[in-house]
Amino acid sequence: MNIVEVNYTDLSGRIFNGYDLHLSLNKMEGVSAVQYVAEKESGTPTVKAFRDDAVIREEYLELERSFSIGQLLSPYGVQLLKEEAFLDADIIHLHIIHNNCISLLDLPELLKRDNVVWTIHDPWIVTGNCVYPLECGRWKMGCGYCPRLNEAGRRLRVDTTSQLWNLKKSIFTQINPHIITASGFTEKYLAESPLTAHWNRLTRIPFGIKKRFLEPFCQSEYKRRFGLAPDCLVIGFRLTDYEIKGCRYIFEALEQLNAARPIALLTTGDSKVLPDSLREKYQCVTLPWLQEDDLIEFYRALDIFLMTSLAETFGLMAAESMACETALICFQSTVLEEITHAPDIGIAAAYRSTEAIAEALTRLVEKPEELADRKRRGKRFVAETYNYDRYVQQHLQLFREIAAHREGMYTK
Repeated sequence: MNIVEVNYTDLSGRIFNGYDLHLSLNKMEGVSAVQYVAEKESGTPTVKAFRDDAVIREEYLELERSFSIGQLLSPYGVQLLKEEAFLDADIIHLHIIHNNCISLLDLPELLKRDNVVWTIHDPWIVTGNCVYPLECGRWKMGCGYCPRLNEAGRRLRVDTTSQLWNLKKSIFTQINPHIITASGFTEKYLAESPLTAHWNRLTRIPFGIKKRFLEPFCQSEYKRRFGLAPDCLVIGFRLTDYEIKGCRYIFEALEQLNAARPIALLTTGDSKVLPDSLREKYQCVTLPWLQEDDLIEFYRALDIFLMTSLAETFGLMAAESMACETALICFQSTVLEEITHAPDIGIAAAYRSTEAIAEALTRLVEKPEELADRKRRGKRFVAETYNYDRYVQQHLQLFREIAAHREGMYTK
């Protein structure tokens, strides 16, 4: 079986974007997998970078910005259609294609083959432009009058969201592709959208957490590695100024927190985002954005992981941190409530409520028995629910079913 994974990049988000999956598939007997990307970061020979000219690339990006026509001029779909690997593939597996990777205009030609599988990683597919509509419901009625034209990475000079939404409608209503989702949260978007409600070939495959995240460890050793006292309580989170990740709610909650025991903050991401007031109140260790090996060490030093995202479609960091035995606090009305099996395992606080986050933190700080219990049960829950080998096998099973059905159609 020949499989082609497609994503805008390889190493960033490698666990869910096809990179790790294609490596695992290549270990299977009789399977050959490659990944095509617009931005290659690894030296892996089975990852192929689309041919590119930096000057031409910048020209089409500037045209998209000038005319507010995001995701229409990306050239790599045309390239993919001509690649020998694409023509010979038994399965084409699309991932995140809207980061200047594949034009919407190329999707009809790509998706008319019945061997294309598309993993939906976020709700961009049902909106006129934004990746996460949050409380806005205009994606259900054609977009337009967009309140978020200045969203980072998706800025539009004029509001073309209605036209882009209708373009998607004209494309999507003609097709019924094989779709993979990771959660019921994503399926709800697809079911409620006029663009995708007719799609009925959906398979849910939750992301898998590798066994190395679940290996036993001594937490005090990892606290010492980061210069933290073994007896202090360590709270961790991702530092970013991206509004959807909800860091401001963490900052405000930590300002309110008053604890008798010593507390340290261990973070990964953009250290400039952390307020000086928190640096003065807590011992703070800020780390850059970490890749897998270092990220495991980061998680293992934590007692509590805060993931106050306003929107996710899975929340891989939540599952990863729980695998490393952290207690998890998130917001209600997000997919994290589902993924962390709150309230039994994770704690889901009222949406956008600083006070609710502060209350949950105070509760865990003042009740060490509950903290220890949630940490233990969280690790066990992840081991049972998000098995990486099962994640790979479920993909392979789906691919084989699609390939067998397609072969049967051609032999009739």
